[in-house]
Amino acid sequence: MPQKQTMTQKQLKVKEELDHLSEILKALQRRRRDRELQLAKYGNLDVPPYIQEEIVELTERIREREQEIAQLHTQFVEGELPLAEVEFRALRRCPPAASDRNAD
Repeated sequence: MPQKQTMTQKQLKVKEELDHLSEILKALQRRRRDRELQLAKYGNLDVPPYIQEEIVELTERIREREQEIAQLHTQFVEGELPLAEVEFRALRRCPPAASDRNAD
């Protein structure tokens, strides 16, 4: 009979936080889409500055939440995978540094 893997208390807390941040991320993305639609309807010349400013702010907040989610995801899987595997997966997600691209 296969053994069931149970989450540790730490993993449960991290998963709860991941779920919460995912909901926040979805709300921010919805809000940005709404503002982008408003921007498209106004056209470039007649756009109220607050719409453009909010799009920039929302984009930054979305980027921050995505980074938080990636970090928490790493914490979550650390309990399931060997550290070397976690590091390998993290490296695969990162774009190569400029010096790495120029090495060819």
